[in-house]
Amino acid sequence: MGSALEIVLTCGLDNQFVFYEIIKILHEEGVEVVSANFQALGDSIFHIVHAQMKESADGFGAAKVTERLDRFINGSKSEIELDSELWDFAICPDTNWEF
Repeated sequence: MGSALEIVLTCGLDNQFVFYEIIKILHEEGVEVVSANFQALGDSIFHIVHAQMKESADGFGAAKVTERLDRFINGSKSEIELDSELWDFAICPDTNWEF
């Protein structure tokens, strides 16, 4: 929503590091956290973070922050990274690399 960000996160009691990592990412991206609230309900914790973006020079600040948060929460969705054949190779320690 423009320069305002609202982050809603639900996690288990054993995943509190996720909240701290989100705050860290926001800080690294120069986002001002306006408020952060949580509520424990059973085995889950609900977090709501309201933040304000600073104006970015390229106009993609919010998109970059959103993408970075999404990548942290959901993992990478890159086709290259998901292609298991690209990662199926043997490392040969006996290879002599001469330069």
